[in-house]
Amino acid sequence: MKIDSKTRIKLLSFCHRLYMRRCGKSHKRKGLKLPHMVSQMAGFAMGRQRALQWLMDEFEKPENKAIQLPKRTKTPNGVFGPGFYTSPEWRAVRFQALKASNGCCVLCGRSNREHGIVLHVDHIKPKSRFPELALVLSNLQILCEDCNLGKSNRDDTDWRTATETDRQLDAVNWREI
Repeated sequence: MKIDSKTRIKLLSFCHRLYMRRCGKSHKRKGLKLPHMVSQMAGFAMGRQRALQWLMDEFEKPENKAIQLPKRTKTPNGVFGPGFYTSPEWRAVRFQALKASNGCCVLCGRSNREHGIVLHVDHIKPKSRFPELALVLSNLQILCEDCNLGKSNRDDTDWRTATETDRQLDAVNWREI
């Protein structure tokens, strides 16, 4: 089956909207390819050509003509904007978090004064997935650069509740590295 590039783009866009409607989640988070998305929606496995044909058939159905993606709503204080980390709101809540932690990483216990490390104010529940919590002090913890970059946005562990034994073990592990 030969499909021109304009039709292919329309079908891919339609597939994303249909997947969002039927499965209730974004295809981007999982990095799904077209055959996988179509297979999930159809309920059986299929290859790329069969998936395109199925998608073209679905595209022609009148009930699917009006499917649109929900509009992304803006959150307060420009959480998605490029100036978030320079905004006065972020700087104020960042300072409060740093002050509460005494300038120490809550995971390994290292500080800038004693160890010369860089400290990051980390969103426990990642800003990319929970933008409404971006400026909530209880969602922030102080991590050194190594701990925070290893965590990324894949984990939402609150290290502020770690026991003293956990912190001592982490400190020993850092000395061994």
